[in-house]
Amino acid sequence: MGYTIKTIDGELREYAFDFGGVIALRNFTARTNGNRLIIQSAENANFTILDALVNEVEIDGVVYDDVTSAQEALQNLVFNPNPPVILKHSEYQELLDKIQQCCDNNTTFYTLEYIAGEGGSIEGFTTQTIQKGLNGSPVTAIPNSGYEFSEWSDGNTEANRTDVMVQEDITVTALFTGEGGYVFAADQNSVTLTCSGGTKNIAVTSTKEGALQSYETTSVPDWCSVSKTATGITITVGQN
Repeated sequence: MGYTIKTIDGELREYAFDFGGVIALRNFTARTNGNRLIIQSAENANFTILDALVNEVEIDGVVYDDVTSAQEALQNLVFNPNPPVILKHSEYQELLDKIQQCCDNNTTFYTLEYIAGEGGSIEGFTTQTIQKGLNGSPVTAIPNSGYEFSEWSDGNTEANRTDVMVQEDITVTALFTGEGGYVFAADQNSVTLTCSGGTKNIAVTSTKEGALQSYETTSVPDWCSVSKTATGITITVGQN
């Protein structure tokens, strides 16, 4: 048999059909030309996916001798007067927000917001509206060249994250470390440079950008390492 066209199972059957193992949207139309069956786009007559003799086409398990009967069966399979609407993510999110406003008080939605700190970016949907108890979409913190991912501002140390069974609004910032400093969120207190021996204070430059504070150290010996503490905005360094 040359061509097999059939109905697909499940909820998508209203919107798509199976054409030789490939799923196609039901926005095609079936016509005839003598003893041949033709399937062409309902929107663009120049786009054709089938042009074959009627006895070369199996339609939902049936091979027709009569081209008119075959055309009728095929038209019911490949055409839907109400085709699906394909939305961009931003359009889908806007529609979802409007639906949320119309829902009754028993349905609760939360907003997930993922922010990139200095030295990196976020891969994935950075703002998500999620129904209570459902899972968000995955996001990944991507460091720029010369930086590395440190952690999220809520303490999660995995660059890849998916917030599951959402029960509240979540806003987190991806934190990155790089040469010359350590970036940490507004609710963090300090970092400490820890080395063997005694300790001494070193120069610290503090700047604030939005919800983040960037603390850069100067004259830090290369034998020191950075670690967070919660004892105040003080950076100390061990004396070699």
